[in-house]
Amino acid sequence: MPPPGLLNGLCRGMAPKGASIGGLVDDTLISPPTPHGDDTGSSFRSVSTSSTSDYELPLIISVLAANLDYLIARNEQELPTSKRNSLTAPPNVCNGHTDRELKLTLFHGLRPPAIGVHKYLERIYRYTNCSPSCFVVAYAFMDRFVHHQPDQPIISLNVHRLLITSVMLAAKTLDDIHYNNAFYARVGGVSIEELNRMELELLFRLDFRLCVTTHTFNSYCVHLEHEFRNLGNKVLNKGIPICRKSEDSANTKDSHNPWY
Repeated sequence: MPPPGLLNGLCRGMAPKGASIGGLVDDTLISPPTPHGDDTGSSFRSVSTSSTSDYELPLIISVLAANLDYLIARNEQELPTSKRNSLTAPPNVCNGHTDRELKLTLFHGLRPPAIGVHKYLERIYRYTNCSPSCFVVAYAFMDRFVHHQPDQPIISLNVHRLLITSVMLAAKTLDDIHYNNAFYARVGGVSIEELNRMELELLFRLDFRLCVTTHTFNSYCVHLEHEFRNLGNKVLNKGIPICRKSEDSANTKDSHNPWY
């Protein structure tokens, strides 16, 4: 079982009440795939605007979104000017190649998606019914990915595909019941073929090491909360309550036994 202390705060919230797949309508959700994938508009899906009164978002959604938005802004600011300009300049694609100076991977789109990180995370939580803990573990996967690929920082071109792939892997790791790749592809706005390739790519990048111990889980919760507090003092200031780390979770020192 996940540790109770941090989950009671970060991951508090009711599970969504089984949102129907009928709420998904044809529309462009995230940017077209890179030349690695099939650039077919029919593979992209978007959710129709509806009330969110039937479910409560756990705090981890806002915390993770704020941290990722800050990380993206910082990473893009540190890019050389030529590469930074290529984030907004339309790419020239010819014969499956692009003139972008950025190194494209399976997780990169050609343009930053129109949907923001918070809305994208909210969409994933609403339609997949994954447990809130999955978002902490997904963040751990993304952090490991960056450490294995230091030349591939998280930016607006790759964050959405990394998120949908990481959350899907986390759900398969943690949750007893989860949707298949085809459903996650529709929710994420990518084709099933592209998501399958991204899943395999991420698994290899992580060396198939998906174990997240209780100690590691707690550490990421503490890190996310700390960064969120700092951002709240500087930027957010939305009055969102931040949970305090409980004594039980603070005393957790077991870094060997996987909790999933």
